[in-house]
Amino acid sequence: MAATEPVKVFISYAHKDDTFLDGIYTTLKPLELNKQISIWTDKLILPGRDWHETILQNLSDAHVILLLISPDFLASDYITHNEIRGALNRHAESSNVFVIQVLVRPVVLNLLPFDELQAIPTGAEPVSQWPTRDEAWNDVLEHVQKVLRGFGRSPEPRPEPARPQRAPDISDKIVKVLFVLLIAISIGVFLYGMVGHDFGEDKWFYSLTSLAGMGSGFGGYMWVRKWS
Repeated sequence: MAATEPVKVFISYAHKDDTFLDGIYTTLKPLELNKQISIWTDKLILPGRDWHETILQNLSDAHVILLLISPDFLASDYITHNEIRGALNRHAESSNVFVIQVLVRPVVLNLLPFDELQAIPTGAEPVSQWPTRDEAWNDVLEHVQKVLRGFGRSPEPRPEPARPQRAPDISDKIVKVLFVLLIAISIGVFLYGMVGHDFGEDKWFYSLTSLAGMGSGFGGYMWVRKWS
């Protein structure tokens, strides 16, 4: 599969679980719009096509296979003998094929077709049992995105917009000169007070004031330099 090619996602489900199919399709649709994945279900089979062969062909092309697990799913002869068997074969053939069991309604967990694989949503809590469906589907989406990272399809962080630069003008240069003069005067006052001159009781006051002036002048100069 080419690095820029969307990851094909095959969704296997029982027709009595159409509402859950709609839910997961809506949840994954933003990934399809971003060209990270392409979603396939049997609802995309065109009239006049051999539906059985079309299902098997798309199953064999998929790199992510989502099984919407429910009592009706596990009770379906066709799903068991064709789609689950096909998913088992694909899983055995390649380490780049991911089979994800999505629990949509409660089932006995030891009946899962892939009992060695972790089922989702988190905690193997069926979608129908979550406080809200939105929370459940968002949890499913997070798990699917983790799988997609293995294909290099996770969204790249958006770069921070570059700060616009403006050309320095004459006022910037004047301000820089003033800050440099402040530094120079402060240094002069400091040296004058510390080297042989007596300011009396105010000696340390003048010294600290001059140091503060030097710091302010330097800080102001660097600020103007950064933003000009």
